[in-house]
Amino acid sequence: MLARGQPSLHALLFLALLPHQSLAWSSIGGAVAAAARTRPGLSGVVGALGVRCSRAGTRTIGRRDAMAGVTAAAFFSQSSFPGRADAKATSPGLLGAAMAAAPVGFRETKVLVGGQSVPLSVWYPTDASSAGARGRYSYPLSIGTIASRLAKLPTATWLAAKINVEGGLRSVVANAAPKNAEDLPALFFAHGFLGSRFDMLHVAEALASQGFVVASADLPESLSASFVPNERTTRGAIVEAAFQALHADFGASQTLRGLFGHSAGGGTACITPGTFPLGRVAIAGFRGYEGPDPLLVVASSGDGIIPLPLVRQNLPQGTRVYVGASGAQQLASDCASQGAVSSRSALLFEPNAASGASGAVRSGGAIGLPCHISFLSTQTNDALLSYLSPLLPLARALKTPLLDFDVYSLTRDSAATAAVFVPAVSAFFRSNANQLSGASGFAGKLEA
Repeated sequence: MLARGQPSLHALLFLALLPHQSLAWSSIGGAVAAAARTRPGLSGVVGALGVRCSRAGTRTIGRRDAMAGVTAAAFFSQSSFPGRADAKATSPGLLGAAMAAAPVGFRETKVLVGGQSVPLSVWYPTDASSAGARGRYSYPLSIGTIASRLAKLPTATWLAAKINVEGGLRSVVANAAPKNAEDLPALFFAHGFLGSRFDMLHVAEALASQGFVVASADLPESLSASFVPNERTTRGAIVEAAFQALHADFGASQTLRGLFGHSAGGGTACITPGTFPLGRVAIAGFRGYEGPDPLLVVASSGDGIIPLPLVRQNLPQGTRVYVGASGAQQLASDCASQGAVSSRSALLFEPNAASGASGAVRSGGAIGLPCHISFLSTQTNDALLSYLSPLLPLARALKTPLLDFDVYSLTRDSAATAAVFVPAVSAFFRSNANQLSGASGFAGKLEA
């Protein structure tokens, strides 16, 4: 059993295990030392490594080993072996009092896919009389998986921690009975590469408060590493299993379905076979769609992972483009007009000098364009950043992909971005559901 005060030996052993390409010690010494300064708890491992790097001159250290050592150090600075630390995000809830809606139920369950038990989180309408409280969500963070995916290291499954986050909606009732209704509209959220099923908990809460049953599962590339992927645990198989569970356990429609996803999950939303009349929403991850379902694309020129020109290039012919905050308001207005919105729409955050519109959002007095992860919830972003921040200086030095976490660490604009795009996404799904009112047994009218 390894305690908090004994990280050095294991971290350095982990650092020494792998053969690899080499880098000059001196080229990363400063970055490692900077990483140590960002977290006092790293001084025993990262600080010592930084001094060694600085003194080593032309000696070499492997790129992968450097990431391994500092990843281990980041873990040990946060928790004790075998990883049960809590990182609670304290950011204010999304949209504040505006989110004080009717109670929403929340339940953790699992679906069996390819012989694996896959975690599934579900937000749903409920008749519960309890006022509830802010949703509280916990999930594992596999730092070993992050190292494996980003630095191509063998996964060290013992490098794990636990993240606790608090949602924005003020009326979440854990394990409440689902609303006494049939054929409720159902949605599935697909996270991206190294994402989690809570990446868009703010969107899930908002949609559930408006009458949708919303599910999100750990997918094969999840940072939680909650199951061992195999050839049968595909994204498509997990999506279908989730919808079947929603129908069986939460009164959701088998036909009135929709998809939304972020990054690689945006691709999942577009390529998953089947009919999804509530629509497909691709956020910061659109690669094309030509099918019959309604489509909404959300993208930003501030995205350092999915270039906006690539998104524009793949937009279907006839797509109506809305720009920035004013465009998001117009999109929501068009959706409310029942039929005014195009079946092919895009909400883009980009400078638009020709129209005078601004695609930027305001955050803490500053104005900027959302980056790749600005669309995720403030709570999950900040919690994950608390673990990754010690790695950022070294990762920059090693030119390791950062998925825009380095940008977000400066902008912290998730709440500002959400205030613009979440109402537009909600209006899109509501509009499609209301137009189908009476179909598939659904006879309600969804309101914001």
